[in-house]
Order: sequence, then C-alpha cells, then structure tokens
Amino acid sequence: MPSFLKSNHFLFGHLVKSGADAALLAQCPPNPGQYALKYTGLALVDSFACYLATFFQTSLGPGNLPYFIHFLASWAVLIAFPFLEAARQGRPLILAFPVIHGILYQTASAGVMYPLYWAAFILTGRASTRLPREHAKISQGHAEATLFGFIIGFVVLSGSMLVLKNPKVTALWQLFPVAIQVLVYLYNRARPASDHPHSGYTTVQATWFIGFFISAISHIAVVYPKLGDGATLKHYFVPRVSVPYLRDHSLSLLAHVFLQWDETFTSGSSLLGSLWFAENLEEALRIAIWNLAITPVLGPGAATAGVLMWREWKLNGSGVEDADAGEGKKTG
Repeated sequence: MPSFLKSNHFLFGHLVKSGADAALLAQCPPNPGQYALKYTGLALVDSFACYLATFFQTSLGPGNLPYFIHFLASWAVLIAFPFLEAARQGRPLILAFPVIHGILYQTASAGVMYPLYWAAFILTGRASTRLPREHAKISQGHAEATLFGFIIGFVVLSGSMLVLKNPKVTALWQLFPVAIQVLVYLYNRARPASDHPHSGYTTVQATWFIGFFISAISHIAVVYPKLGDGATLKHYFVPRVSVPYLRDHSLSLLAHVFLQWDETFTSGSSLLGSLWFAENLEEALRIAIWNLAITPVLGPGAATAGVLMWREWKLNGSGVEDADAGEGKKTG
C-alpha cells in the first residue's frame, strides 16, 4: 500500500498539481483541440480517447521520442508476463484475467497497477520456482497463442504508433491489452491448444528472448550515443521529485515526467519482485547483482527478461520436455 500511495503522488499528484491535467482536458471535447476528433462517435469515449491521444502525441515529440521508444521497449517483457502467467497451469483466479489488468494499467497507469500485480503474484505463491509440475507447465498451444498475441497486439501496434504518429492510431494503441487477448483467442480457435498439450518451454523462452532483445537494442540505441552527454541522459531518465509546473515548463516535459515515474514504479517493482524467484539467500544475491549490473548496461526490461528465462528453466527445463516426449512415446 505505501508503494501504491507513493506512485499515485508522483504520477497523478504531479499531473494535477503541475497543471498538465487541466491543460490536457482543455484540448478535448467539449473544447476544441488538435486531437479533439471523432474516434468512436460516443461523446464520453471520444473525450477520454482525446485526452489519451493528446498525452501520448505530446510524448512523441522529437525531444522526448528516444525516451518514449526506450519506455515501450523496456515495457515489452512486462506486457507478456501476465498473459503467460495466466496460461500457466494451476494459476489462481486473481491472475487468470490479464486483459483486466491491462485495461486497468492503461487507465490507472502501469506504475500503479504493476506493484499491485506483483504483490498478488507473490502472495499467491506463484513466484516460487518449486511449483509442482502440474502447476508450472505452459502448454505449447497456449505459449504459441500468447507469443502471437504479444507480437501482433503489442509490438506491431506499438511500432505503428511510433511510425505513423497518427492520433487515431495512438488512441487505438490504448486497447493493446484487449487486442492481445482477442488475438490469443483467435489463434486458439484456429489452432486449439488442446491439440498441443506438450510443454511450450522453448516458445516461452523465445518470448522472453524477444523481450530481452527489444529492450537491449533500444537501450543501446538510446543510451550509448549519449554516454558523454550527462545532461541529456539526466533529462531522459531521472524523474523530478518536485512538481514541474506548466507555467515554467512545456506540456511535453510534464508528459515526459509522468512516463518517467510510470517506468520507475513499473520496472522498479518488477526488478524487486524478481527477488522472490530465489529459493535461498545466495540466489537472491545473484538476482540482485544481475539486476543491478544489467539494468544500466542493457536496460531494466532486459534484466527482467534474463531473470524470467532463468526462472522458466528452473520450472520447465529439459526434464519436463523429456518427460513430455516420454509420455508421447507411451501414448503412441
């Protein structure tokens, strides 16, 4: 709860006190504005879509675009995480509906919702790497469907938003959790998961590797050319503790600060939560050292992806695949 309150203070507290919230509202229906467009034809929905489109279009400005790309890339592995955990056998009901979690973090911010998700994940015992086999497995069918939904629903849709910079595409991007869920459903309809019940270990690891690669490449592209430019790196990655008021700063900067705090609480809770994968103090120290070393070198998304790959190996490594192969031979 303290984390929840603090994230609200730095996220929405700053947004309101700075004047950014009022400035965004002033550009949306019933007021005229650059992005006060007809998105759905429903007044209330269009007003909210305008608010989000204005915020993110502002974040796509040239001064903050490199950081925004880094933000999305670091987030990629954390988008896949709840969907894969929902596909894991034996998951509790509270973790079974990642689309609800997604809708909430798209409206209440990831910085608020991910600490709560990690708390639920840990308290339900799902962080353990000693789950019984029947509770640890993700079938090949479900792993494939989730990877498909993640690539099309998040990676492709995010890329479209960055390339097109069209307010309607930006507004549509807000629904990517729903898009992922729909794509998972359609994939399972076309290729039923029940027909592919063997372990999807390799596909799950491929998902984490894709998240690792996206985060690492983005981090290298954004950070390394600026290693000698401390002022730019500070502007990109160090959020302001005091309220940056609109009278002194641009709306683009205020949107940027919101995203900085959003990533701080999202990635921070995930790096901290990954310590619960450890079975003992030695493993916890190794995870902590990995996170501290890799985050500045390849980004927080890559650090988290690496730990998730290690966890998946402990849960569903070669022993499980061999067992599945053995069962297949017996069945045959």
